Amino acid sequence: IRGHSGGALGKLSNEYFLLGGIQSQMVEALDEQLGKVEFSPLSSFDDLVRQFPDDLVPILPAYLGCFSFLQDAAFLLEVNAFDEESVVYTRNFLRAETEKIVGSAATPYLIKQYFNVRLLLNQSNSNALNSREIWVVWLEFLTVLNVMEYNDFNEGNLTEIFNSFRLLFSDTDKDWTHELQNMIYSDYRGLPAGGLVVVGTRTSPLGDNFEIEAGKIPNLMKAQTQRKFLKTDDGINFPFDHYRFIHIDLFKKKCILTKLEEYREILDEERLIAKLQEEYEQYIKRR
Repeated sequence: IRGHSGGALGKLSNEYFLLGGIQSQMVEALDEQLGKVEFSPLSSFDDLVRQFPDDLVPILPAYLGCFSFLQDAAFLLEVNAFDEESVVYTRNFLRAETEKIVGSAATPYLIKQYFNVRLLLNQSNSNALNSREIWVVWLEFLTVLNVMEYNDFNEGNLTEIFNSFRLLFSDTDKDWTHELQNMIYSDYRGLPAGGLVVVGTRTSPLGDNFEIEAGKIPNLMKAQTQRKFLKTDDGINFPFDHYRFIHIDLFKKKCILTKLEEYREILDEERLIAKLQEEYEQYIKRR
């Protein structure tokens, strides 16, 4: 074993690198050919941060500390070369709008601290909370809310936003309709009937299925639902009967990319905001 002090010790798990500790030094090995590593587990650094919260910050990926590291991955709005002219102004506007989220008090780390696994679809890998993908989804959704003039984001109203909408993420690479069972048993406590549930996944939905209507859910699935495992408020027995479910990519593909001809001649910010608000208002009401 060879290494350098300050190096990371960890392992690859599926698509995640899990950090276990940081090497402090090599230790002389006795009666063997291989060296030994002395390292400090990550938990010891976490303990120090808890003892001195005003002086130290947790060891985290940089993008958990600020949404600015995720801006280049937001609102890609990928099209072929012939359609690029129709979408470039809208893409640049939405990317610029993400600055308002970057400059707000909302950060991935803060949101994660507030809600933790409640941000994930039931049975989703908790390591997803440290992935880039979930926070790109959050940056895009907060930007959509900002375009809708829904609210100013600060630490005090995160709970209000969370209880007005429920944004849930799964690190699945399958089509989101394969997650129906996990959607039923996800955490909806605090979300009133009639609320909007936005689902984010690693991949975009297949075809044009960006919304799941209650009528499309097999009756067998409803009949087999075990109420004791539901995480809902009183009176809400089957989530699909009470909430509207959409995929996050609806705000990009259905509201923009399928209507490029309507955006082609819009080169004025006020006109573009009005157009986006018209599209988004089918799902989110302005406040």
